Amino acid sequence: MRRGCLLTIAVAALLLASAGMAQAQDVYPRVYTAEDCTEMMSQLDQSVANTRLPPGTGIYNSVAAKRARAEQACARGDFATGARTLRAALDEIITARMSVQ
Repeated sequence: MRRGCLLTIAVAALLLASAGMAQAQDVYPRVYTAEDCTEMMSQLDQSVANTRLPPGTGIYNSVAAKRARAEQACARGDFATGARTLRAALDEIITARMSVQ
């Protein structure tokens, strides 16, 4: 009885570990595409519009600069850098929105 229970636990642990590994392999390394850049730029533009950042403020200028750098990176095919820069800009907008509320 005890041996069967231990065997069941060991098999369950192995199944969970292998499922976790398979899932991790599906996610990393993340390969970004031009579509990712386009989608994230659209999200950023919507976030800026919805947050109503006044032009000329520090956050607005920072986000605009990040967007410009991301657009250049994506245009030269460096989608990973562009997407990460857009993600940083989106995070900045989210933080700004949270501080206003």
